[in-house]
Amino acid sequence: MLKVLMIKKFLLIALCCGLMLPVYSQKLFLSEAEDFNIRTDDFAVVGKYGKSVLTYRKRSGKAEIIFYSETMNKQKSLSLDFLPNNFSNVRFVCDQSHLLVFYETKESKKQQLYASRLVEGDTWQAPVLLSSKPISLIKDYIPFNYSVSENGKRILFFNSYYLAGDNTVQAVIVDEQLHILKEIHQIFPDKEYFFSEKSIISDKGLPYLLATNRPSNNGNVEELKVLTLSNYSKELFVFPIVLEGHHVSDLQIAADNENGNICIASFFADGKYASPRGIFMCNFDEGKQATTASHFVPVVLQISKSNSDLKDLRVRNLILKRDGGVEIVAEKYYQNIRTINSINPIVNSSFMTGPDNARSVTEFYYDEVYIFNFKTDGSLNWSQTILKEQLSTDDGGMFSSFAALRYPIGNVYIFNDLSSKASRLLASYLSSNGEMSMKEIQTSEQIDEWNIMPRSGKQISKSELIIPCMIKNSVSFLKIKF
Repeated sequence: MLKVLMIKKFLLIALCCGLMLPVYSQKLFLSEAEDFNIRTDDFAVVGKYGKSVLTYRKRSGKAEIIFYSETMNKQKSLSLDFLPNNFSNVRFVCDQSHLLVFYETKESKKQQLYASRLVEGDTWQAPVLLSSKPISLIKDYIPFNYSVSENGKRILFFNSYYLAGDNTVQAVIVDEQLHILKEIHQIFPDKEYFFSEKSIISDKGLPYLLATNRPSNNGNVEELKVLTLSNYSKELFVFPIVLEGHHVSDLQIAADNENGNICIASFFADGKYASPRGIFMCNFDEGKQATTASHFVPVVLQISKSNSDLKDLRVRNLILKRDGGVEIVAEKYYQNIRTINSINPIVNSSFMTGPDNARSVTEFYYDEVYIFNFKTDGSLNWSQTILKEQLSTDDGGMFSSFAALRYPIGNVYIFNDLSSKASRLLASYLSSNGEMSMKEIQTSEQIDEWNIMPRSGKQISKSELIIPCMIKNSVSFLKIKF
């Protein structure tokens, strides 16, 4: 009996260690440096294809996919030679067995959306034209918004524009083989429809768009509508969302495929120009095509000059829990433009004033991260605050903000500590119960030479995160395996 108890105890300890290992330990792998010009070149994390890690790089006008091993050793480069010289807005959809490339071009006063896919080996399918939109002026060129279903089998691209005074929505839905499943070209008589960039497509292949009235200067709207298809319809149906006299801003949308719901979330305020004072959440039932629950939940900040001041918060992640609850991750972010004046030192006389050498600098602030975890009934389950202060100048904040890794037993938020001369890479571990701990990720001397860009990072598997790094005229990619 004692032996059996000892075996059970050992198995329990091993299980606990196994659960904690992915969260509290990590391995780091840095790829070799690749030439990069920040003014003309481009890069992105693509994903995981088979056992290879894929990244994208455009250098001197030539685009390629770079394949890396599990330890970030370069395996090969695959040219995207089907891309024309004038391509833009390249996007990728990648999983273990599919690699799709989407891009846009301007051709004869038309904005064209094309796609290709990796067929086998190093062979690309001939590009397929998915959608064509008329443009007459430069301001008419607006990139297609896109989203991918959770199972990766459906991809939605949509655009909204005014043509001859008509409010038009144009959308296309394709599968992983680039077969066109649905095309939408619909004119709305209400010119006051403003379509959010946020859109999703469910695993059932149904698109969901958000439309509002004209936003105020601070982004508040008093009307909200969901647009979607039925299984057999050719046109979008419009479903108004009741806001109970509130105004909402920073709209987010996500699909809860397991429970058959579409979740809409945002901040809410009590007036058109008022600051937010809480979080709005709404469930839209896919089967019933109706709103089933709405909640307006006031929230307070743990660390703030004013506990109710949410005006500088931006929603970064809308996470749907398995039990139907919601977790919202928001970050404090704002910009400040400052003018610096300096007197020409050559002219120094009390009788004459030298010319000012004035220049404007833009300061980017990325500060605390607030996590709000809600129950299925809309009540607040718990909240946490990740303390950070990130200030940079004239760089777009490329080394600020955070990268998130979602894991079944909790999430990890990785960010640079910019508060001292020696930058540190920190990780905040947050369990599903709201318990938080912070630690520094131990890096090597080689990695410390690089400037890490968490905001451009991407989770490529259950326990792997790829983050770009930059130094002088080179770019590299850091893999963190938990």
